[in-house]
Amino acid sequence: MARSAAAILEWLEVAGPQSAADLSVSCLGAVISERPGLCSVSIHGLTITGSGQGDALGAWCNQVLRDLEAMNGVDPLVTFFQAFGTFRSDKFYAITLASVRAGCGSWVDPTAPAQRITSHFYEIEMFGVLGRGDSATGAIENWRAAAVQQLPTRTEAAFAEVAA
Repeated sequence: MARSAAAILEWLEVAGPQSAADLSVSCLGAVISERPGLCSVSIHGLTITGSGQGDALGAWCNQVLRDLEAMNGVDPLVTFFQAFGTFRSDKFYAITLASVRAGCGSWVDPTAPAQRITSHFYEIEMFGVLGRGDSATGAIENWRAAAVQQLPTRTEAAFAEVAA
């Protein structure tokens, strides 16, 4: 499901809602039902409703990304890297920001009006891992490096829970 969410997010960004809906149906077996002002999307047994195709597809992706831990009962960081760890930098950047926007973490942009005191660094915190950088890309690259360092310990802990 996580890879499907990544694909849909990319289709929404690159091709737009109608093409993303068409690709979701043809590639993922999505069932999309529309009524005036309402759209329902069902993919892999998860059904989400929105105001239109783009809204419903985006909401479906957000729900999948928020539910990473529930998908397989494993640490969400481990699940995230199983699904997206091999993505090249630009795709990893996009899915990481989409995950934060979906509620999986927090993002601080020092150029945006702040609700709290911030430093001059961009910051991302997701799944208990913090990354900072002097650019948005730098923060995500540093987050990825810090997360990769934690993966062996967190994977080991996940397998210990399964074995217990």
